[in-house]
Amino acid sequence: LSDANPAFARMAGYDSSPAIMKQGRPAMDALLSGLDLARVGHEGILTWVADVQRPDGNRCTMHLTLLIRRDALGALRLVEGYAEDITKRKETERALSASQRMLRLVLDNIPQFVYWTDRDLRFIGANRSFLTFFGFAESHDISGLTMNDILHDGSALEIVQEANHAVIETVNPRYQSKLIITSPAGEKV
Repeated sequence: LSDANPAFARMAGYDSSPAIMKQGRPAMDALLSGLDLARVGHEGILTWVADVQRPDGNRCTMHLTLLIRRDALGALRLVEGYAEDITKRKETERALSASQRMLRLVLDNIPQFVYWTDRDLRFIGANRSFLTFFGFAESHDISGLTMNDILHDGSALEIVQEANHAVIETVNPRYQSKLIITSPAGEKV
C-alpha cells in the first residue's frame, strides 16, 4: 500500500490516510483476501465485493475495482484501486429479501386464490392455494399461461376475464370477488 485517499481511509474505518498507511499490509490483506492477482494477465481489471471488518469492529461492504499493470517481465508495476461503500445497499437488499419472504409466507398460507399477471394477462405467479386448486406444483408451472389455459368452465371464465380486463384498464384492484369454479379434479369452490 503506497497511498490511500482520505475517503477510502474513512470507509475502511480509519481516521486518515496516514492511519491506514500505518497499518500497511494487514489493512490491504483484509480487502484482498481470496483475490488471485495472478489470474490477471499483463493488464486487467478485477472487480469484487468484500465484507470488511473495520478497526472499531463494525463491518463495511465494499465494491472494489483494481486496475493491474505488469512490466515486460510480468512483475506488478501498478495496482490502482477504486472502492465504493455499498453497505447500505446490501442492508436494503437483505431487508427487501426478508420482506419478500414474509409476503410469500403470508400469501401461501391464506385460503384465498391470489395470482398476478402481466398486462397481456399471462400468469407471472400465484399463491399456494391457487396452484394447488388448479393442480400445479410451483408458480413457474403457470408462468406464461392464461386463464383460458387453466379455467375450463365457460361462464366462470367469462366473468374472470371481464374482471381481469377491468383491472388492467382501470388500474384498480378488485377485492372480495366471489365466484363458484370447478378445479380440474372436479372440486367446487
